[in-house]
Amino acid sequence: MLILNNTWQIFLLIFSAIFILRRIKLNEILGIALSFIGVVVLATKGDISSLDFDSISKSLIGISCAILWSLYWTISAKDERKIEMKLFFNFLFGFAYISIFILFFGKLTFNILGILGSLYIALFEMSITFIIYAKALSYKEDIPKIANLMYFIPIISLILLSVLVGERIEFYVVISAILIIFGIFISSR
Repeated sequence: MLILNNTWQIFLLIFSAIFILRRIKLNEILGIALSFIGVVVLATKGDISSLDFDSISKSLIGISCAILWSLYWTISAKDERKIEMKLFFNFLFGFAYISIFILFFGKLTFNILGILGSLYIALFEMSITFIIYAKALSYKEDIPKIANLMYFIPIISLILLSVLVGERIEFYVVISAILIIFGIFISSR
């Protein structure tokens, strides 16, 4: 699923050409493709032959999620309103949908760890990062570079796991990092 989830950068490049009418350069396509191969190496632990999409429904959900995510960011980049206002209304509608769902189908319980986890996600994973990412995408000419930089996330995660938890960095991680970095270098030339 990591591989399918990381196709959204590719769709972001395609949709920026369609909706923002941005011309895609060959080096940007090559760079994102090379970085994506780096993610494939990482996800398969260096054994690309083990790549197997065992469930068509799961694969379709993964691709659909990537398409929707990239469509959201592309269309959002065209919206001229302030990012904070756009995100406020997105979260407000999301809160309304969740509230209606809980009202009819769920049960609301409170627990301090759940509240702290929700606050962490709301602040660091949904608010601050979304604002930074949306502001970066407002520079429409840099969309391929920004999309390609997102491929650093799995590598950074593994480095943090190595430093903080002591997880060993395998050879395939180094190969993956080299492919991702080289892809970013190519797309930024």
